[in-house]
Amino acid sequence: IRKGTPWQQARFAAYAQGSWGNGGAMRAHVAALWVAAGDAAACTALARAQAAVTHAHPLAQDGAALIAAAARSALALNAINFDAISWWHSVIRDADLQETQSWQPRLAQALAWLQAGATPTPDEVAATLGNGISALDSCVTALYVAARFVPQDFASLIDFVQRMGGDTDTIAAMAGGIYGAARGLAALPCSAIAPLQDAKLLHSLAWQLAERLSSPSAHASQCSCPRASGSALACWPPTA
Repeated sequence: IRKGTPWQQARFAAYAQGSWGNGGAMRAHVAALWVAAGDAAACTALARAQAAVTHAHPLAQDGAALIAAAARSALALNAINFDAISWWHSVIRDADLQETQSWQPRLAQALAWLQAGATPTPDEVAATLGNGISALDSCVTALYVAARFVPQDFASLIDFVQRMGGDTDTIAAMAGGIYGAARGLAALPCSAIAPLQDAKLLHSLAWQLAERLSSPSAHASQCSCPRASGSALACWPPTA
């Protein structure tokens, strides 16, 4: 791309069919925030479009649509009375997966666990749903982990993903983004957020996205952070 190759061509340079990795899905949550007031089709279309720049394979773009649909649906959740089954069905419907046959076995197993109230171990989840770098081997895993841990504390989610092994950072990012959309800022531990790399930048971007979801005055009432001063993390946790 730096040499002038159009991205539409460059994305096939390493893999003839395009990358099927989970990088496009890992960043797909933002699509849900960007079009939160729009419909589900707009959300998944944006998720697919941003993934397509680097991940041309249909499975990678399906994964991005799945995570974006999950984050969008999570924004409207009542975490206290969370109905994982209803949420799961709405996410799969909204994602409108193109490679359905490839996804179905993992989706069916994850749903069966949720319906039965089962609590498979991290090793069992990794062995059955996957813990790899491909979208197919990680996106359903992240979706299941989010569905299982939304009613619990954030540390439990992170601990579970760490014990699964494999591509832990990406799976935690996908599941954690869905968790954050469902639970909000107050559910995230300040001690884990404050040391993050580029925390000030992340904080600034979070403000901008939050203001797309609510009026500036409404958002300001949830936070005592003096945004104009550039304070990085004064609003973790929020005062309200």
